[in-house]
Amino acid sequence: MNNMNRLRRTMMFLNAQKPNLLKDPFIYKPDSLIFDLEDAVALGEKDAARFVLAHALKSVDYQNCEKVVRINGIDTPFWKEDIRCAVYAGCDS
Repeated sequence: MNNMNRLRRTMMFLNAQKPNLLKDPFIYKPDSLIFDLEDAVALGEKDAARFVLAHALKSVDYQNCEKVVRINGIDTPFWKEDIRCAVYAGCDS
């Protein structure tokens, strides 16, 4: 089943700058993991959060969880790098 037709009952939000939160959230069996690069991340930590997120998405097996990245708004200077990170790291949406 592709992600567009997937039933999502549970979605877990994760602060993308905290590596300890990104290593095993699949144990809770959410349908989607939403990695937050927006308001959960301090302004001065955006680059570090992208680095942590890219590493996690490349190295952790999130099993059958959909991987979603919440980017910063397009009215900010951060959104383009957020999208680059998400695409590079292989998120689902």
